[in-house]
Order: sequence, then C-alpha cells, then structure tokens
Amino acid sequence: MLNMRWPGFMVCVTRVDEDGWGADEKRQWYANRSDESLVQFLSSYAQLPEPEASELAGQVQGPWRETWLARGGAEENPKLERVALEWIVGLVIVALLALMGVAFIIWLVVK
Repeated sequence: MLNMRWPGFMVCVTRVDEDGWGADEKRQWYANRSDESLVQFLSSYAQLPEPEASELAGQVQGPWRETWLARGGAEENPKLERVALEWIVGLVIVALLALMGVAFIIWLVVK
C-alpha cells in the first residue's frame, strides 16, 4: 500500500499458487489512474470470487489503510519520492558529463 502524489492510493497484489510460491509478478492498482475499481481488479487479476474481492477491497480501503496511516505509512512516501528524485538528478548529471566528454573528444579530433 502506498499513497503517492501523482498516481494516488496504490495497492500491490501478488498471486500465490497453492504451494506458496508466487504465480506471477505483482501488479499494481492505482486509485487515480485505473479504469476499474479495486473490487474489479481483485476479481480479474487475483481471480477472487466477487464477494471475497468486495470484502477484501473494503478491508484494504478501510481499516487496513487507517492502520497503515496510523503507523506512519504516509510518512514513508516523501522519503521514497526524495530518493527517486535524487537518483534521477544523479543520472541526469552523469549523462550530461558523458555528453560533455564525448563533445570534448570530438573537438580534439576535429581540431
């Protein structure tokens, strides 16, 4: 569960086989970006029966989310966004330095 700035409330789901191993890679459902409700997502991806999907969605969007918020879950989001921004800025700086190095080598060769 995350509550991010742009996509909004997000829930990650991983399907598990009967043997306990993950069946597929996890998929995310975003409240602000999804055309389907959480109940529909749980019914289609997790292959839950409609009543069970409805009950689980109610738990996730109600008591579980409130507990997550009460335990400081929302405070983790700014940290994640800051770390992501730092990585992006770092990659942009490295790319610019690489381009400057290539331009310098071309300038040396042409001169």
